[in-house]
Formats: sequence, structure tokens, C-alpha cells
Amino acid sequence: MKYLIVLLLSILSALLCKAQDPDPDLFQTWYLHELDIDFGNHYEIAEIDPSIFPTITFEENLNVYGEGACNTFIGTYEAVSSSLTPLTFDHTMDDCGFQNHNGFEIDYFSFLEFEMDFQITQDGSGSQLLLSHVLLSYAVFKNYPLSISDFKLEPVKIYPNPGNALIKIAFPKEPLTRMELYDLFGKRIPLDSNLEQIDISSLASGTYLLKLYGESGSVVKRIIKE
Repeated sequence: MKYLIVLLLSILSALLCKAQDPDPDLFQTWYLHELDIDFGNHYEIAEIDPSIFPTITFEENLNVYGEGACNTFIGTYEAVSSSLTPLTFDHTMDDCGFQNHNGFEIDYFSFLEFEMDFQITQDGSGSQLLLSHVLLSYAVFKNYPLSISDFKLEPVKIYPNPGNALIKIAFPKEPLTRMELYDLFGKRIPLDSNLEQIDISSLASGTYLLKLYGESGSVVKRIIKE
């Protein structure tokens, strides 16, 4: 009987651990600052030229989306306590035009396709997210851009969102140069736009990723068609 009780307690403990929700601070947009691939490349994002602004956004349902150097990605993860396991992961495959950008994206997207542990800490300016693999690869994200003064596209406003017809885009700090719309499978969708608004009336209801470009970089925003 004693051993049976110990066994039942062990099973209950394992189930409770599995049911444990991840840290709610995970659910936000994170900006990549550093990426290290075991026995491979090391990237200090601030030192990459031309500048890039890789991100990842975790939603509460553990859908994820973001961008690398010039391509976007979308996926779904499963969380058990402080461990994340990718269930799906897709990304666009455009040539970024720079060899170092293309090489970085290969490593970044490959990193995100494997099971990893995560840890969130405070660094004095905000929060830091550490993603790490068993084989020593790791990525350091923070919940603020590399250089807030240079990341001029981040304050862009998109409204109404959700919407069902015209979506307006306001960019207070610099003009947009172009925009691209993708579905959640990474397929690019032709746009009827003038860099101030887009017409989504012909789209099916659902979630889309809008990538906006300016002189200082690019940013990905989620839009919802009702």
C-alpha cells in the first residue's frame, strides 16, 4: 500500500507539473538582441549591417509570429511549465538581398523549430527572455527594441483592427516605403493600398500579418478581418 501511494503521488505530481501554465509575462512581443548557435554562428543583432529588427510575439493561445531579417514566420507551440515545443512552424522564403541577412535567417528560423526552455528575468530597462536548447544554442530577447530612438516604425497605428473593409495606417515618425500582407501560412497576398490604407473587404475572415517598411527598418503588425 505504501508503494502504491508513493506511485499515485508521483503520477499526480507529474500531471500537475504538465498542467502548469507558462509565465504570463511570455505573452508579448520580444525583440531579438543576441543569437548563438552551438558550434556555429554567433550574432549580435546590433552589429548586423544593414540593420535588422528580428522579433517574436507569443499569444496566450501559444500561437507565435514575427520576423527575421526580411521574412515573416508563424507557428504554434505547446508549453509545459518553462518548456516550449513547436507544433507547427512556417515562414516566407524571400531573398533578403544581403548574404549575411539570409544566413542569419537560416539560423534563426532553424533555432525556433526545436524544443527549448525559456526563462524571463528583469534587466533594469525591462524584461529579458532567454530561449535555450539542450545543445547549448540560445537566444536573448528583450521586450524593448535594440535602439528605441532608431526604431521609428514601432509606434505605427493600424485601425480599425479588427476590421472588415478599409484599414487605415498612421505612421507618426517617418513615411512608409512599402507594405506586404501575408496569411498565417506565409503566403503573400496582393494588396490594394496607397501606404495610408488597405482594403481587406475581399479577404476571408481571419488573422493576417502586415509587414511595413520604412527607411529605418521594418515591423510586423497583426490585423484581423472580421
